Parts: sequence; structure tokens; C-alpha cells
Amino acid sequence: MPNDERVLEKILRRPKAPSAGLTILPFWVSERAPTWPERLDGVIHGLTQATTAADLLHAATAATFHRLAQILTQLENAIGQAKKIIVSGGILQSPASLQILADSLGRDLQVCANQEASLRGAAVHALEQSGHKVSAPKSGKMVRPDRKAAAVARQQRARQMELEERLNC
Repeated sequence: MPNDERVLEKILRRPKAPSAGLTILPFWVSERAPTWPERLDGVIHGLTQATTAADLLHAATAATFHRLAQILTQLENAIGQAKKIIVSGGILQSPASLQILADSLGRDLQVCANQEASLRGAAVHALEQSGHKVSAPKSGKMVRPDRKAAAVARQQRARQMELEERLNC
């Protein structure tokens, strides 16, 4: 891991004060889920002179994961609760980010042991569509949410949703 990535990892691992008061809508690019407002821009609410770069990094990371939690909730409301949440890709390079994601979701995360999970998923889909049975992927370690951090994440997510509602009226 390069030195700058180690620094970021160290910042993300630092316990942050929930009273930092930042609420972020991470709409920096036009990528949206089906129910998200397309006209809403990115927002940083609660910025003060005391806000540090580390506060912004942590809040922006958590805000992005809160959006994933919202998508998961919508999916599960439509099709039922997921039996397992398997995580793969670049996030696996950051144990701190994995923990923040687990806390944001309030759920256990199963780390995928396959290096090319997306490629495997496409191949599995194709094989299953052609009638082949495919064995389950290799499992990696489990990342469990921290109870206190998950409670704080729920509050932050609620603030995020409230801010979005206010700005989208």
C-alpha cells in the first residue's frame, strides 16, 4: 500500500466525533439510482471553521455508504431480505472503509475471496442461464458492524435523508 493510501486508511480508522455535525449528499456526478432526484447537487451541510479535512473524508465516505444502505433497503423492501451481503472490488484494499460500510449497513459483510468477482458473476449468470449448476464462491473473512457506530450511522443516514427531502421539495 503506497504511503498516501496508508495515511487515508489511518484517517478513516480514527474514531470520529459524531458531533462533527456534517451531513453530506454525495451527488458529485450525475450517477443516480432510479429514485434519486436528478436535479439535486452535492451538498456539505454543517461545515464550520473547526471542520478538518479528516472530518470531510470520513463524512463523505460514510455518506456514500449511507446511499448504498438506502439502495439495499429499497431492494429488500421489493424482493425480501438478502441472505448474505458479499463485498468485492477496490473497497477490499481498505479495511477501514469495509468497517464503515458494515456500520452504515448495520449488517455483516462477507468478503469475497475471488479476485475477479464481477467477471465470475457474469460467467456464473451465463452458465446458470444455459442450465449449468455453479458452486458457491470461496468465502473470505466476515466484517461485522460495531453496534455503537451502526447506531450513529442510522442517525447520520436519517439526517442525510431529511436534508435531501428539504432540498428536493
